Amino acid sequence: MNQFPWFSTVSFVGSEAYAKELMTVQEISEKNYNKIIVTQVVPSPFSKKYGVTAQYLELSAKYYPEDEPNYVAFEGFLNAQILVLGLERCGEDLTRSRFLEALRTIHNYDLGIGKYISYGPDDQKGIEGIYISRLNSNGLFEIID
Repeated sequence: MNQFPWFSTVSFVGSEAYAKELMTVQEISEKNYNKIIVTQVVPSPFSKKYGVTAQYLELSAKYYPEDEPNYVAFEGFLNAQILVLGLERCGEDLTRSRFLEALRTIHNYDLGIGKYISYGPDDQKGIEGIYISRLNSNGLFEIID
């Protein structure tokens, strides 16, 4: 079987909605699921490998019980942690420039996702690398190690 991706996209697509579209609307064959690839900027929100996912799932169930946990919400959860860290480092005199400078003091910060967060004058992306996920037979995107 050809191992090249059939479809490939980035996490901004919303993995769960993308899977639903392909499976239920486009009705692609299950034999092609493993050819559907999405690059993610965060690990699976269901991974037992990272303690932060358990925290995310617990808080999600507590405060948003009607919402299904997903990659986009998990990414927002992690982004909020960096936002708060930047605000704490900024102090009481919050301005845009002070906040940006505070973010630039974050170096090798461990968010608990297996990659470290760093910013600097010429580095605005925060994280190096991506996670590659593939659609599985359950209709979920799982990270490929």
